[in-house]
Amino acid sequence: IRATPTPLLAPAPGRKLPSGTWICTGGGRGITAFVASHLAERYDLKLHLIGTAPVPNIPASWRNMNEEQTKQLKLRIMQETRSLGDASPVNPLKAWQNTEKAIEIDATLQAMRQRGIQVTYHSCDCSDVQAMQQRIQEISRQD
Repeated sequence: IRATPTPLLAPAPGRKLPSGTWICTGGGRGITAFVASHLAERYDLKLHLIGTAPVPNIPASWRNMNEEQTKQLKLRIMQETRSLGDASPVNPLKAWQNTEKAIEIDATLQAMRQRGIQVTYHSCDCSDVQAMQQRIQEISRQD
């Protein structure tokens, strides 16, 4: 089995193309981010991405780090977490993984914005029905 590129057919006459504001769950990283960004570009969509990770709030200096800088940041994050001992809610490895995820989500959002995509990331547990209803209502009021 292999993928074969196939051009998309023009929409049938009278068929409306996707448009407007879309909400995507899990679109902050990986394949969902890839698909959401391409749909947004193709159909001029405004995106609201919902994921369980907190909204990334990273220092600008963490963007575009080289391998050595990333290694040093990882070491620092893990050492700081370890120094907290039992006062830390997460272990050092989990602290780094959370940081790495924030950097990746931030990079996704930055890349989308550079491509002209209007995108907002929201933190919400999609399995929590009430929280999702509240988040969707907030997005509806906003857009």
